Amino acid sequence: MFRMQSLTIFTKYFWLVICIGGANANELISNDKLLRVAVIYIEEPPYLYTDANHHYHGIFPSLAQALSRELGLELKYVPTGRKGLEKVLLDDEADMTWLSPKWVSKDTKLQFSAPLIVHREFLYSFSPFNETDNENKILFWLKNKSVCIRQYYKYPNLDPYFQTNIAQAVEVSNQTPLIKLFRKGRCDLLYLDEYRAAWMTNRFNIKRKVWRSSSAIESSDLSFVFGLKWKDRISKINQVVAKIKDSGELDSILANNLYPIDLLK
Repeated sequence: MFRMQSLTIFTKYFWLVICIGGANANELISNDKLLRVAVIYIEEPPYLYTDANHHYHGIFPSLAQALSRELGLELKYVPTGRKGLEKVLLDDEADMTWLSPKWVSKDTKLQFSAPLIVHREFLYSFSPFNETDNENKILFWLKNKSVCIRQYYKYPNLDPYFQTNIAQAVEVSNQTPLIKLFRKGRCDLLYLDEYRAAWMTNRFNIKRKVWRSSSAIESSDLSFVFGLKWKDRISKINQVVAKIKDSGELDSILANNLYPIDLLK
């Protein structure tokens, strides 16, 4: 009886350990075997989103998976606020995220890889853009127009037009109502990067022709970015970046993630 009770207790303890280990598998892996990736809490498809099982998907997680595979490291996500991305890298609470050098302070100690993709932001309209004056085309595009933009973001190339009342900013809390307001005619123009615009146009099944400005209003290189301790490994990271791009894997990642998933009701 004692042996049977002991065996039962041992069996329950064994499975408890297995379950805990399975749920937190990479908690048992030393940091030098992990690639700790900082991700923001806000979901931004097609760049970053989670499924019903809280697994990460999107352009950035796909690129992170490719990088961890080439480096032979286990991937671990570290959720954080947007304003905390740089800090978690500098404090060695995470190894990597992705940003543009334009989006951080110039004296940062963060280590950037070679560029992965170009992040281009355009104006979108249900009417053709005025292209008669190439030197002042942005002025013509924006004059007396309302522009749907995201709240709490900085728009250095648009702010002068908003501040002088040439155009009116319609600030929206997140990307879902932003496209809905545009579709309902609550704003004349929509300001988005090309990948998010493509995803949202497909997701919300917009049938009307959408015109895009002939040139980008803002353009930034997006790169993997690391904490200071990765400084000596950036050359290796750049080799991986080149392989991801030259092999066609980057093109496949972009194509696969631009198809809209059913997240937004």
